[in-house]
Amino acid sequence: MRIATFNLESFGLARRTGTCIETRLAVLRPELERLDADILCLQEINAQKSAGEPDRALLSLNRLIENTQYAGYFSAHSVHPADNHLSEKHNLVTLSRWPIAETAQLWHELVPAPSHALLTSDPAMVEPSPQTWDRPVLHCVITPPGSAPLQVINLHLRAPLAAPVPGQKQGSFSWASASAWAEGFYIAALKRNGQALEVRMLIDRLFDADPNGRIVVCG
Repeated sequence: MRIATFNLESFGLARRTGTCIETRLAVLRPELERLDADILCLQEINAQKSAGEPDRALLSLNRLIENTQYAGYFSAHSVHPADNHLSEKHNLVTLSRWPIAETAQLWHELVPAPSHALLTSDPAMVEPSPQTWDRPVLHCVITPPGSAPLQVINLHLRAPLAAPVPGQKQGSFSWASASAWAEGFYIAALKRNGQALEVRMLIDRLFDADPNGRIVVCG
């Protein structure tokens, strides 16, 4: 069994780096084919809208995997809890050669969002506000033939870059003050470690239910 994980860095039709989608398809498709994975966990998959369609779909990803073995794989993806639809940016996708028996996601189901009053924001923030994780965790139960179920957790932690602080960003990587950057870095660490805690608690629950369970965390 071969399990792979791949962060495709804002993969979609939106041009984040100035590189066109055709160029990325030409580079990434042979990379994925060389992986020859039975289970493939993908991160940062953007979703797009078709003309006349109200909801987003994984149009760019479908183009990427067409005419590859992954086109026939079972699939699951994360959704935004506000509307249970794909998010515009940074969705999680799990592709599996074998059936996906169950799919669930965690987004503060086990760990409440911590509260923090931003000390350096402009204007100043008096009341604490919840610091929610940037994205959910995708949990799939996959059933390879003739073997026990496999618990696959697709995870994309908050990047170790300072989180935005209102009124303090002067550019993508420039700040009005070192203190504001430091607070943003603290918030990013809070989110990243909190999400990691939630995954650790999920793993412990799975082992409580089955001490011999097979669990893999990818991301």
